Formats: sequence, structure tokens, C-alpha cells
Amino acid sequence: EAGALPVGDIGKAAFNDFVTGKGDAVEFSQRARKATEALKNQAMQDWIANKGAMTGAADQPLAYDKVFNAIANERANLAPKDIALKPDLDAHAALDTIEANLVDRLKRYRADHDIHKLSGFDKLKQNLWDFANDETHGRADRNAALAAYRGIKDTIYDAAPEYSTLMDQYQAIDDQIKNIQKSLGTGNKTAA
Repeated sequence: EAGALPVGDIGKAAFNDFVTGKGDAVEFSQRARKATEALKNQAMQDWIANKGAMTGAADQPLAYDKVFNAIANERANLAPKDIALKPDLDAHAALDTIEANLVDRLKRYRADHDIHKLSGFDKLKQNLWDFANDETHGRADRNAALAAYRGIKDTIYDAAPEYSTLMDQYQAIDDQIKNIQKSLGTGNKTAA
């Protein structure tokens, strides 16, 4: 891809230019993000071709039971909805929204759709993680997202522990890139 560094060189040239005062922080962020995405995609493809193919885990339909159980467990830690005050009332509303979204997804898509497979669960997990770590959302909303996230993560781990470990490694790299972007003041300016 134009502008992306080879996978083995996560922004080295852009970083060296940046630290010597010749480079652009946004360009460095863009190149680091592209290289990180390339690493993730390559690792996923390798896993699917090898372990995923052997176990069939990549195409196996996954159940949402643990996700709904995680939401119910989070709800059980709150005051009952009919007597709840803030912040529990906000948490109930956030859990209701997430639960309704999941029910809608399940009604809308057939059982063979990607939302029922490992890749769909992983995308949902990432979206919930990003939401839960976005400080513009209230604490109750973020905690509700984390409850659903834990259910998704448990489902993925049960289906394919190696894949889960692989994605945890990617998440750690992604979090580091986000911290670097914050430090550089480039924020979300990584879209090319």
C-alpha cells in the first residue's frame, strides 16, 4: 500500500525523521497505524490458514449466551431498575441499549453471517473496547460496554484460545500506538 512501511519496519524511517525535527507527527502516526494494521491482518491470516483451518474455529458459529450472561451479571450488581438512582440508572440504560443492539443484530442476520463467527465477534469486541475507553462517554456507559466486552472475549477464548491471545497482543500494540498518538498530539489524524 502506498505510504505504508514494510511490516517488519514499524515506522522506523518516519520516526527517525520525526525525532530529528525533519518529520511530520501526523505522517509518523499514519505510517505506524498502517504498519500495525498490516501486522494484525497478516497474523490473523496466518492463524486462519494454520490453526484456524485445523480446528475450524474461524468458521464455527458462536453463541451470544456469555455476552447476555455478562450483561445480566453487570445488571445484578446494580440497584433494581425501578428504584435505581444515578449512576445505576444510567448503567441500566446503557446495558439496555447494548442488549437491544445485540438482539437486533441476531434478528437481522442469518446464522451463517459473519456476526456469528470469530471475525464478527472480534470486530464487536474491538468496537466495545474502543467505546469503553472513550472518555467522552459516561462511566456507566463505559462499564456497560466492558461487561459485554468480557462476554465477547470469553466466547472467543473458549472457541479459539490461540486467536484470543493473538488479538490480545494486537490490542497491546494498538494501545501503545494510541498512547504515542496522544503524546504527539495527532489523535485521530491517522486516516490517510
